Amino acid sequence: MSKTPRAKKPIIATTFSGVFVSDRAFKEAHKIGMKELADKAKMPEIYEAEQSPDYFQKVEKALEKVYPNLSPKERIVKRRAIYFDRVLDLMKKEDIDTDMINYFGHLKKKYRIALITTISSKAIDKFLEFTGLLDFFDIIVTTEPDEKDDKRLVWERFIKQHGKPHLYVGDSKRDFEICSKKGIEFLTVIEFRECAQEI
Repeated sequence: MSKTPRAKKPIIATTFSGVFVSDRAFKEAHKIGMKELADKAKMPEIYEAEQSPDYFQKVEKALEKVYPNLSPKERIVKRRAIYFDRVLDLMKKEDIDTDMINYFGHLKKKYRIALITTISSKAIDKFLEFTGLLDFFDIIVTTEPDEKDDKRLVWERFIKQHGKPHLYVGDSKRDFEICSKKGIEFLTVIEFRECAQEI
């Protein structure tokens, strides 16, 4: 007698900053880091270039000036490690959103909860430990330490490994645009708070 394999629970995916913790420390660390890089490279224009299409190219040029003896990948690893350490130093326990943790906790009975984040694979456990979420997620997909802070890379990796999620909860224009292009249902954090009990 054969058994029909039990279907896997559908996936609700989300991100870390802006959902489980305030993005305050992330924004502050980014601002400090970019000002620091602009000053060291003597390239004040990169401090204001975040929305420009050539932002990454300008940052790479600045990193090359500041770290001329490192390879491009080594520069990325160094800057991202500095950034994540700074975020952790700036984070406070009051930044943690316990309501959101509880909302997602209730959903674990019916869904697998996935984390899609540009926090690197080397740093993610420190963030999860700080927030008490070390064993919370069923699936975690991150960037690698030597990859750029590009959410599209993480999304492609996630979909290749796990398929499209049933729903994505996020708080950024970038995630909304990715979900729209890929036909994934998207809820903002505010919308999710209002209907979490009905999902």
